[in-house]
Amino acid sequence: MYEIKFGELIYKCSPKPKPCRPHGLDRAWARPCLAAGIRWKTGDGQCIQIMGHPWLPRPWTFRPVRRPNSLSIGAKVSELLTEEHAWNVELIRKEFCDMDAKCILEIALPSRDTRDELIWHYDIKGKFSVRSAYRVAAELRQEGGCSWQEWNWNFIWNSKVVPKVAMFVWRCTRDALPTTNNLKRRGAAVEEGCGRCDEKKEDTLHVLNHCTFARLVWALSGIQWSSIARPGKNVEEWFRGVHKELGGIDWVFFLTLCWAIWGSRNQYLFEGRNMEAQEVVWCARRMCEAIGAVTIQFVV
Repeated sequence: MYEIKFGELIYKCSPKPKPCRPHGLDRAWARPCLAAGIRWKTGDGQCIQIMGHPWLPRPWTFRPVRRPNSLSIGAKVSELLTEEHAWNVELIRKEFCDMDAKCILEIALPSRDTRDELIWHYDIKGKFSVRSAYRVAAELRQEGGCSWQEWNWNFIWNSKVVPKVAMFVWRCTRDALPTTNNLKRRGAAVEEGCGRCDEKKEDTLHVLNHCTFARLVWALSGIQWSSIARPGKNVEEWFRGVHKELGGIDWVFFLTLCWAIWGSRNQYLFEGRNMEAQEVVWCARRMCEAIGAVTIQFVV
């Protein structure tokens, strides 16, 4: 039985353990495969966080592409329902971009006494099967090209990062983050460019490396600059290069700091909070300290 943990949730994808591991379904990429197929099915909406959980029937992230305009960060899907257990159309169209609103309003709601449940998206009954997992894996491989086989996912999953950072890193390498470049490509009506600097295009590599704010964060991080300064053609190539030079605690801190930079970007754009670069560094440091990585040196 494969289990994948996101924050405090454990997604169980098979009710019974299998007697053997299917050929080719090794743990190095089983988690990304499962993450690409597991989502919540909306019942009463009490268990599902709007931005924190996968719940929209739209691969691969199953999440809204933009944060709601005024709902709190931890808002639940139940807040989008009326007392009659129907979608609050006016609220949804007010809070979400057109793409997300359309997707939400197309979700059929069950009776009000039905609980939310985790399902496998690629089965009509929501049940996980190895056969459907193979199909998902094949699509991921085709989407990612040969790099899927070349990249050793144990560098991510077996490192000491917390699960939400590991999932963030995987989304980076799959180019699945809602940057303005990706949103425009999906048809969302968003302004192009980086919200923090004058760059006209914003992709993942720009947010984490090229942006002037990111550069300041890396300068304050204490990580050897030569490891960061050669980003390569894309995020996956950058991660590979950094991993060759960094190991252990430094590698964990690097990945955690990437996650913190992305989080600060979202707070700046959607909450109007302009975190200082040093604050981002300390945020990543505290997370590393919580998992035992306490010997990192920082520029103060």
